[in-house]
Amino acid sequence: MTGLHITMVSSEFPPHCGGLGYFIKNLSSMLIKKGHHVSVITRGNSFSVIKKTIEGVDIYFVPFFLSSPFGMWSHGRRVNSLIKSIKTDVFHLHSPLVPRIISTKPKIVTIHGICSEWIGKYFSFRDWRFYYMYLFSRIYSFLESSVLHTVNAIVYMTETSRKELQRYKDLPNLVKITNASNFQFEGSAKRENTLLFVGKLVHGKGVVELIKAIKDIYEKVPKFRFLFIGNGHLLSFLRSYKKKHGLARLEIIPYVPNEKMAEYYSSSSIFALPSYYETMSNAILEAMSCGLPVIVSNISANREIIKERTNGLLVKPGDVKALSHALLYLINNKKQRELMGNNNLRLIKKIYNWDSISDQYISLYKGVLQK
Repeated sequence: MTGLHITMVSSEFPPHCGGLGYFIKNLSSMLIKKGHHVSVITRGNSFSVIKKTIEGVDIYFVPFFLSSPFGMWSHGRRVNSLIKSIKTDVFHLHSPLVPRIISTKPKIVTIHGICSEWIGKYFSFRDWRFYYMYLFSRIYSFLESSVLHTVNAIVYMTETSRKELQRYKDLPNLVKITNASNFQFEGSAKRENTLLFVGKLVHGKGVVELIKAIKDIYEKVPKFRFLFIGNGHLLSFLRSYKKKHGLARLEIIPYVPNEKMAEYYSSSSIFALPSYYETMSNAILEAMSCGLPVIVSNISANREIIKERTNGLLVKPGDVKALSHALLYLINNKKQRELMGNNNLRLIKKIYNWDSISDQYISLYKGVLQK
């Protein structure tokens, strides 16, 4: 079989996106290296479809204006109109919040989150966005179900995702393929006494709990600095909190180009992401691939890749006191940090690498084409 044409469909794509968008970019790059052609259909903010070719990937930005079920329906109509002009072998959808594709071509979907699970954990109940999303949650779940029941295979990354999928009955072929990281430790980078957070500045990522934990230990670790990289609706709150409590050694950078991120990971000592919900976090894998020990929330998805005091520490979601203790433990134990970081490097090379993951996807593409 000659090279395949795979068309990805997603709600986001770099540069301004989260982990889902970079997952698609990394997978697309590896597929192209292995002789395949990749197109990506994603959301755009213009009034017409815009096509760009970036690093060998044909990207179609399709109008999307209103974050609501109506906006998804309108976007979906335009996407299905567009695909009539794209000659593809396989459609690869990336859920959540992706339109149903109406085509006789084989389709697979990778689960990056289940709507009913992440909607309630992404925003605080004190935030109006929580109620806005909750209002439409049943409609989003219905739309998600319509996608899942019209594909040839569903890819899940963790056993947690597989269990979450059980809320939908009579699903097609389920296949486990994990996430990966293409970051490498920058050997020239000097490890500094820095604790790093990378992620969206939203309630679901645990940034409020993290900054409170930093405040609690701040005077005890005068030689350590703290760095948040990310943007989101909590940015102004975090800046105000930093100023109010005099956290001069905390720096918040809203945006860093992805190609520069390995430098930040490699020059840090500890990575922390005390989120309330994850499938298989890009940021955690990136930190691991740069040899960092990680402090993450004790949720089922994280427990599949992080083993307590082997390659990281697990803390109860929302528990500021437990998070403070974990931060202090690793800050004060350099040898333990190095041991955990080296274990993470070995784990990434063995399991979570894009060469292996892309081969698994290629086998899946060929498999659905033969049926």
